[in-house]
Amino acid sequence: MKKSSQQCVLSLPAVRPCRVISPVTLLGSLLTLAGDVDSFRSKTFTSHRLLTGKQLPFSPLCGSELLRAPRHTSEDRATSHLCHKGKERNYNRKILEHDESLIPKIETENELIKRKLKKLEDTSAPNNMIKVCMKELGMKRANKFGWPNVYSFTKAMGELQIAKLRGSLPVIILRPTIILSTCKEPFPGWIEGIRTMDKLIMSYGNGEIVSLPACLDAAVDAIPGDMVVNAMLAPMVTNYSHPNSLLPIYHVGSSSKNTLRFRLISETSYKYFSMHPFTRKDGKLITVRKPIFFSKMFFYSYMVLRYKSPLQVLLVVATLLNSQILKNQYIKHNQTYNHVMLMAKAYMPYTFMFGRFDDTNTEILRMRMNNEDKAMFSFDPKCINWDQFLMDIHIPGVIKYGLNG
Repeated sequence: MKKSSQQCVLSLPAVRPCRVISPVTLLGSLLTLAGDVDSFRSKTFTSHRLLTGKQLPFSPLCGSELLRAPRHTSEDRATSHLCHKGKERNYNRKILEHDESLIPKIETENELIKRKLKKLEDTSAPNNMIKVCMKELGMKRANKFGWPNVYSFTKAMGELQIAKLRGSLPVIILRPTIILSTCKEPFPGWIEGIRTMDKLIMSYGNGEIVSLPACLDAAVDAIPGDMVVNAMLAPMVTNYSHPNSLLPIYHVGSSSKNTLRFRLISETSYKYFSMHPFTRKDGKLITVRKPIFFSKMFFYSYMVLRYKSPLQVLLVVATLLNSQILKNQYIKHNQTYNHVMLMAKAYMPYTFMFGRFDDTNTEILRMRMNNEDKAMFSFDPKCINWDQFLMDIHIPGVIKYGLNG
């Protein structure tokens, strides 16, 4: 295939946990396409609580394999853009773009994993116990270094691998924060699947969540999806280069320029689902109540007294009466309770986040663009009206394309 004058952008298919592509196979495919493709977009679907032994090799090492393909192209000016998941660390301060003091070496973590697995296998531990122990180890290690989950933790180590192995290859790292639906392109409201805060919004609309541990003044750093794409293309448009000794890192978010507060998400969600309620399977409309927010400790006490204790009473009554109907009711409501508690635990690092992501490099990049390029590749969060965006674009878009798409 002959290369055109325009840049060719390749979107690699999403890799789901059930289908693992080895780095060798991936590299072979990339080398075949290396002469015709300028930009690779790769994506993974994974759990934030994935087994540590499976997550660690995949996230960091795929980045290093992707780095090898451009070196086989005939053009020295080939640029590799690697997009990583936004980092939500447990900070109440400005988070710098070059702030990597709390990232351990991959080799150290691998050795720790091997020792833990060997210890469990030597005691003939069942597979279920091994999975639980490895998940706990992953969360323990991630939290120790200030990361809310294994996913973000391994992505950070992947960045270190890229910095270590890039050599003279021009590379940038783009760190989007929470990615929302598109603001303008290809059309307002488009989103792929339901993720991050959208799960909370949809669970609230379904009547599953009424209360959460959260601070209404917490900063939810989010950015529309099309702005992330524009930010990926901007360095190519401007031909912006950094000294070879410095790996350029771009934070693409809104907390430094146009902060979205958790209070607004709560108020907008209540307003939207009051006007456009979901419908139950029996045809009845789901009436949402104003959400209640607690401190971390008070939330757990409230949930035990308000829900868990009555559920335990229901189980005792169902057992004494040998009533299958009551047992089914207990199973149903207990599953909902466990779902809410898992979500609350997973989202607490975000609902109590007061940090700001420094976007100095991103702002410099934006300033280097001419007016025509700024209009075409807009990624300035200051132009977002969050109330209007959530009410008229994002929540309807999540329902239409994420939930029903």
